[in-house]
Amino acid sequence: MKTDRKCIASSLIVFLSIAIPLLANIIIVIAQGGDFIAYLPLILKAEGTPQPTQEPPGVAILTNYTHYVDSFNHINIVGEVNNNTKNHLRSVEIVVKFFDDNDQLIETESTYTLLHNLPADDKTCFIVSLRKPDDWDHYVFAPLSYATNGEPLANLPITDLSGTYNSDLHSYHILGNVTNSEGTAVEKVRPIGTLYNADGQVIGCEYTYVLATDLNPGQSSSFEIRFSGGEYSSQSTYRVQVDGDLD
Repeated sequence: MKTDRKCIASSLIVFLSIAIPLLANIIIVIAQGGDFIAYLPLILKAEGTPQPTQEPPGVAILTNYTHYVDSFNHINIVGEVNNNTKNHLRSVEIVVKFFDDNDQLIETESTYTLLHNLPADDKTCFIVSLRKPDDWDHYVFAPLSYATNGEPLANLPITDLSGTYNSDLHSYHILGNVTNSEGTAVEKVRPIGTLYNADGQVIGCEYTYVLATDLNPGQSSSFEIRFSGGEYSSQSTYRVQVDGDLD
């Protein structure tokens, strides 16, 4: 009898050493009436903790895109393109295809990243906006197209950045100043803003021009990027990049 107990105890220890780690990753679901027990995978995520976005190889749309429908009944898809290469890109085109619940194509729309030149090992945002298609069920992204002869961004440092959420207008505003640290003039200076929620998802992508539009060497000018149409109360962080055309 003692030998049997030792065998049972040893087997139980082995079972628990295997089962306990597994139980950390499963959830037990019991049907009503206790007729069956199912073990299902459980993905755990800390509430409010930004989740890192995995960077795929090459040039790709990151998986942190979202969409919203505005008051004009337009669907807006916002996301980021990641350039995980050593080439500076330009004219990065995003094509979105909309399908109904029978997987029939019903609409196609395209846009470009707001940053005209996407530097190597960097990312930038895009927004696809169109009138919401009737009976749409889901959308997919077509393969990206782009040129590999882009230019690095001009040296246009940003200072005095601040962001404010307006709860009355349900809008978000980013203010700041841009200085031209190049040795030549930069035309059409465009700050581009990306808003993220606490999970690292893109919830806004907009651009504006600095107040002076063009900047001479050493000149500074202010800007304000306005985000409207979406739900920005969940905004957690933002990013600003500056594009411009060297004279």
